[in-house]
Amino acid sequence: MRAAVEQPAPRAGLRWEEACRSSCCVKLRYEHVGVGDATALPFLAHTLQQTRHRRRGAELTFAGYQGSGGIRTSAVKSAEDIHNAFDADDRNRLRGLLLRMVHLVDDDGRAVRRPPGGLDGAGDLLARLADAAS
Repeated sequence: MRAAVEQPAPRAGLRWEEACRSSCCVKLRYEHVGVGDATALPFLAHTLQQTRHRRRGAELTFAGYQGSGGIRTSAVKSAEDIHNAFDADDRNRLRGLLLRMVHLVDDDGRAVRRPPGGLDGAGDLLARLADAAS
């Protein structure tokens, strides 16, 4: 997992601020204890992308890592930023869209994706979500 954190940066012409690299590796190790590496990987990928966006020149900084929200909360922070960029009407439409795409299957909150049928008129929302994710 350490290699997944450290190796891409130099290949992209970037370097790690030591505190940033160390913190990311420690948090990653903490996040996957007991649940497996695969669970932490999407969070890691998003955090690294957000840290890269907040870099200082060619340096991935601890401040950029913290600004991303870190491994556990970077995805939540990004989702809230996207959600808050919509006006009230579009937030209501987005909520309906997301509810049509996910189905809760039990009382523990486990969810499964379902085919997003009935998305007529949601193309603009989907485009805005895709743009925000890139």
